Amino acid sequence: MKMEMKFAKIAVFLIALVVFSAGVYAQSNPIGPSSITRGDSQTATAPGGVQQEAEGGNVTGLLVSGTRASQRWQGFFGNVTGTIALDDAAGNSLYQWADDVPQGEIYAVNSSTAPAWSNVTCFNHTKSSTAQRLTLSALESNLGMSALDEDGVNETFNHTTKQPITIGSVTLTSDCKHVSLNVNDAYDAARFNETILIDNGTRHSVIYTAILEQSATGFQNHPADFEMIVGEDGDIVASTPYWFYVELS
Repeated sequence: MKMEMKFAKIAVFLIALVVFSAGVYAQSNPIGPSSITRGDSQTATAPGGVQQEAEGGNVTGLLVSGTRASQRWQGFFGNVTGTIALDDAAGNSLYQWADDVPQGEIYAVNSSTAPAWSNVTCFNHTKSSTAQRLTLSALESNLGMSALDEDGVNETFNHTTKQPITIGSVTLTSDCKHVSLNVNDAYDAARFNETILIDNGTRHSVIYTAILEQSATGFQNHPADFEMIVGEDGDIVASTPYWFYVELS
């Protein structure tokens, strides 16, 4: 439901199975998973009031800490298993090889039309519309953000990635900003890195890209292969659809 999406801090999303056919794998581009099993969506429980005593004549300092749920992001996490297969056009397998610890990326795209993967570049926070079809201000405006929001795009994706990202035959090594999501409820710069890519051709699709781990400790202290966040305008009643792709290496 939209209320779950709107106030979601982290929502459950499990990728249960990814199957490749030989023909698709040879194209060396991300493809859609053969199936996705979705878990329940969760949001942080709003706490009740905290009691403080008042006595006549006293002046008392208070250090108050609170947490509000972001209305600009939806969280996904889960596991990926894969199969490398020799399939015909009808999906009949001549042979299959299990890929229990896949490496690669998982992509969430804000368009039902597949990106032109050869046009994909890292989203740059400072480029103008003449150099990059979608600017930072335009992306944040699409998500209901203002330039001063603490959970804005550039405030969130605020590190420069050090590892190359390969999408099909394209390898990106610069201008890539990323966010590192939590491990065991705490920040960890080494795990669960995610960056934003765009199709800088005619579609300028936004592509949220998470690097796959191999059953690393996730934010709940349980094994997970990926964690990612995607942009969501929580001020709008309708939910935001995303189309998922995977690329296993």
